[in-house]
Amino acid sequence: MNLSKFPLTKPLVDKFRESVSGDKDGRPDWVRSIAEGDDEGLFGPESAVWQVHGTIATLVGGIRALLLQACHPAPLAGVAEHSRYETDPLGRLA
Repeated sequence: MNLSKFPLTKPLVDKFRESVSGDKDGRPDWVRSIAEGDDEGLFGPESAVWQVHGTIATLVGGIRALLLQACHPAPLAGVAEHSRYETDPLGRLA
């Protein structure tokens, strides 16, 4: 994300990244180990997937989507009837 256009938001983004990732640069240990490794996986750093989903907006959008799901009764009923959320609460996020 290019913050040069929005200099006032940089401190907020930095604080959010640190609180979510546990690292002041916003890069948790698992991201560093992937970046330092020689296996780029299916989609490398130059791929379209990284260009689209490589910003903080993806994380914010994902959290927003989860909150909206939790606010509407129909998806909530579907999760209650067809999910293992009680035994594996983080499984549906993986």
